[in-house]
Amino acid sequence: MPRKQAVDIVPDLLQALECLTVEDLKKLYELFQSSHKLNRKAELVNGIASQIQNNLEKIWKQLDQLQKAAVAEVVHSDGNNYRDKSFVAKYGQQPNWGTGDRYSRQRQPSRLCLFFYLKVMTADLKQALLVFVPKPQATRLNEVGDRLPDTFKMQVERVNYLTSENVSEKFEFPLTVMKVERLAPRDLAALIANAPLTERFCQLMGGRGLVVMAMHEGKFRNALRLLGYVLPPMK
Repeated sequence: MPRKQAVDIVPDLLQALECLTVEDLKKLYELFQSSHKLNRKAELVNGIASQIQNNLEKIWKQLDQLQKAAVAEVVHSDGNNYRDKSFVAKYGQQPNWGTGDRYSRQRQPSRLCLFFYLKVMTADLKQALLVFVPKPQATRLNEVGDRLPDTFKMQVERVNYLTSENVSEKFEFPLTVMKVERLAPRDLAALIANAPLTERFCQLMGGRGLVVMAMHEGKFRNALRLLGYVLPPMK
């Protein structure tokens, strides 16, 4: 769909639609299955905006459960961005955004793309959705238990562009367990494990422990400082 960098805030729906190409707008307009064909960009922008604004709850009800969850996560969050990693960590998979590659001419967006532009929900849409979209399910923490091995094994699949063959590589990393009892109660440990700044570097363990790869310890501590917390040096 869109070919521009994502931003944190898109003020309104009309502005978001104006950023799309005519080709992308036509594909979005097809989702309404209207017999009235539109070709000019201004007509498409106004036509799509009118359909969304006048039928917002109806369109939302046509989403599947995972798509509704994606909408709810942003509607009831402090930001307007859809966060891929956080969503997959919580629900196990991405919602249906449509078929085909993002930049392909064969790309067919799903109805979920009517709610997000550059993976950002516009401020006016979010305000309107707050009226009827229920809060998302509570986060179910994926804990690794109270005991863990000294190393973490990872298998990475990549493509060798010289031979066009798939290559599988296995890596083993040492792990560091960081206790956060002195910092905060259990809820904050979960917050750190799910915060955008720190989630890539750690995983919740047991009640108040965070598992961090030794190679990421420095980055984790720096990210933690940005959240306003400091861990004592490891003994």
